[in-house]
Amino acid sequence: MSELKLVATPTLLRTMSAVLSLSMLAACVHDIPSDASRENGPALLVDGSAENLDRVKHFLARSMDRAHIELGADDPTLVPRVSVLPARPGSLENRSPALPVVFSISLENDICIATNTKSGKEVELTDIACVLVSHGE
Repeated sequence: MSELKLVATPTLLRTMSAVLSLSMLAACVHDIPSDASRENGPALLVDGSAENLDRVKHFLARSMDRAHIELGADDPTLVPRVSVLPARPGSLENRSPALPVVFSISLENDICIATNTKSGKEVELTDIACVLVSHGE
């Protein structure tokens, strides 16, 4: 019976060491969130009161150049978005093809931001408290 001998050459050892080191580094980097990812990201409104939602409507209406808006059914204290319903059809129209405008809510450097998901336009929600969405950590 013949024996198989594995010869550990310096090149083979360096290659194996490099692969092992990179694998361990990749595993460590994947599990550690950066400071930016802990401070910025999808967020929920802290206060869902009618008064607070009126303030959100004020900022969104201004950004859309509309005097009055109505929010959709999304609860921005539970999901990181809010939708603005289209303007009602006029008296001579019986239906409208218009769709709601959706804004994603995020926290960026301790500032609550609503971003129009279609246009990308950001609206600062001044003095409105948000909290980052928890990822079950």
